[in-house]
Amino acid sequence: MRFIGFKYSGAQIPVSERPEIDQWVISRLNTTVKLMEEYFEEYEPTKAAREMEKFTEELSNWYVRRNRRRFWKSGTTLDKTAAYQTLYECLKDISRMMSPIAPFMGEWIYQRLNEVSELDEDSVHLSFFPTVEETAILRGLEHKMDMARLISSIVLRIRNQIDVNVRQPLARIILPIKDEAERQAILSVKHIILEEVNVKEIQFVDDDSGIVHKSAKPNYPLLGKRLGPKMKEVAGKVNEFDTETITNFERQGFIDITLEHGESVRLDTDELDIIRTGLEGWQVETERGLSVAVDTEISHELRIEGITREFV
Repeated sequence: MRFIGFKYSGAQIPVSERPEIDQWVISRLNTTVKLMEEYFEEYEPTKAAREMEKFTEELSNWYVRRNRRRFWKSGTTLDKTAAYQTLYECLKDISRMMSPIAPFMGEWIYQRLNEVSELDEDSVHLSFFPTVEETAILRGLEHKMDMARLISSIVLRIRNQIDVNVRQPLARIILPIKDEAERQAILSVKHIILEEVNVKEIQFVDDDSGIVHKSAKPNYPLLGKRLGPKMKEVAGKVNEFDTETITNFERQGFIDITLEHGESVRLDTDELDIIRTGLEGWQVETERGLSVAVDTEISHELRIEGITREFV
């Protein structure tokens, strides 16, 4: 296999001896193969294609992008070889996964890989669908890398909203996460997050009540059908909820409201829409249940560092 002077040769480096990000993408590859097999067996090619699309995006926009320096290294090192072998394995299996639903593109990718490696059959359609390597699936690693990608995505979206480019360092982000295991998972990929979003520090708090103002409004299409004429009174009480009440509601997953005549009405999480507004100097966004608060104040020192980066 030849990319930027690299030729596929030599012994395979065991996945367990490759860098963590290589192990992550191989784990994601095997998870994707497993899911696609299940969808094909259920005659769900659209769902299978979406899983492959998701993995391809992860491979391109996370793995390849974050490993550019490894691919561009001069000479041949174990680290560079591991990166190329990992990319080769992913692309080869993508071509095989793709072949039942995009046969011509799958064949083209397969041939481009095989003409320089000469390791496989003459055609993707003469090869077997990839086999799942269960031992290569590392759920914990997948989870913490998913958290790194999610947090990075939220912070970059906030940067875009406040029109601050990534070259400009920011002081800190705050994550309202109480679970210690989740905190440790994020801390293990802290260096990746800080590098991706150019922030100096990550801090944890038990909840987001100190960094965000919350308000609630009823999900009218859902509640209107259930409550009928009681809807107006319930909406009035929901509009009076303060941040502490809403935080308790989110923690419990429900809230009981007592109406004027003593009747109790229980509201579930899907029946209320929670609106979060960052306090002064903070911008807050929430995705998949995770809130991220970004300190938007830029000190003189940070401003100078950002200007310096523009010239580098």
